[in-house]
Amino acid sequence: MQAPILINEPLLTPDMKRTRSGATQLFRKDYKDRQFTSEENADVVLRPPERHLFAELIGGQWCWVNGCAECNGKPRDWMTYIECDKHDVCRTCKTPRSQLTESPWGGKHGWQCKPCAEIEHEAEKVEALAAMPEEHDEIDYRLEDNPRCPYCDLQFEVESEEIDGMVNSEQERECERCDDTFTIEAEVSVTYSTPRIKRAAQGKESLR
Repeated sequence: MQAPILINEPLLTPDMKRTRSGATQLFRKDYKDRQFTSEENADVVLRPPERHLFAELIGGQWCWVNGCAECNGKPRDWMTYIECDKHDVCRTCKTPRSQLTESPWGGKHGWQCKPCAEIEHEAEKVEALAAMPEEHDEIDYRLEDNPRCPYCDLQFEVESEEIDGMVNSEQERECERCDDTFTIEAEVSVTYSTPRIKRAAQGKESLR
């Protein structure tokens, strides 16, 4: 773990509030001003000597600390904010981000380069399709509480705002696992309840 590095900036004071904008560190002293902090209205703007460092107040002094999870002995995850050059690599083939020609895919254990993601996707697709029974029965995919892909049996979620457009209207969807397309329709049933109206005690005799 890298030791904190004291920031040599005379304009910094312990009562300033620090905001991170990527690697850039923005400092403001006026807490009453509720404007969104930007480089234009910040009192101090600092860029770290290395992109994985960020400013933190330690013992009343602002210091550069290492924000890379793996440098700090922690696993990579979805919330990994900034990584050092050594650890900013594809989780599968270890290719550095600087050598990528296409945008990577994020993931639970760090990002993955597109070629590795495609290889992994194809392997998962082949495995899922091979596990399906040879005979397909449409009835197995009707009136389901949770929709499933009829090709690879992947269960997926439908966002609440999507449901209105699916009621009594088929929509086409592509499976994120096997890449096959199918139609989906939300089927709604209507039920009724007819309880008796509760009346005052003196009116009970007339109801008998």
